[in-house]
Amino acid sequence: EGNVDPEPVFDPKYHLPFDHTGWGCPSSRIEAVQALGHLIWNYFADEEIVSAFTRASSDLEPAVRFQVARFLTGLYKQSLKERYWATLREMIEAETTSGVMLGLLESLQAVAGIEPEKTMDAIQQIADRGLPSTGRSETRGALIGIPVGLYVVQGNEHARAFLLGVAASPELYASEISSAIFTASHYLDAK
Repeated sequence: EGNVDPEPVFDPKYHLPFDHTGWGCPSSRIEAVQALGHLIWNYFADEEIVSAFTRASSDLEPAVRFQVARFLTGLYKQSLKERYWATLREMIEAETTSGVMLGLLESLQAVAGIEPEKTMDAIQQIADRGLPSTGRSETRGALIGIPVGLYVVQGNEHARAFLLGVAASPELYASEISSAIFTASHYLDAK
């Protein structure tokens, strides 16, 4: 019932852009999606719960969509891997806020080592459509950080090709490239 409650009411003035993954007071839809996410992660994932959870991925309110992004790996944990990938791809294609996109990238990072090729396909999808506009760099950093980890740790060629493309556009990713080099040096020191 909370998943279809009218609260929070979407107001573009206050809810866009959703650069910071925070929101005001508790509201029914946000709390309901959190509860569904916890149920899926910790206990079970029947079709009624999963359908309600994935429907929330297209909610107008970014804070609701962020909850889906945040708990999306629960589907993967419950062996609903195709549902995870389908929901992730749909959200990537439609997302307009950097906060929710960051949540999607964090979800993607959680499964990157297990499914590097599907992960890189999703990373490429994000790069091709472009990140939501923001003055913050966390989303760009996460977009670059995942391929860095896959290339340095696993030697993934898809990640390597992606990073070479990024390196060819230093005007877009200068700060993230510097950070990626620093991160990679820690991986290399550990070997």
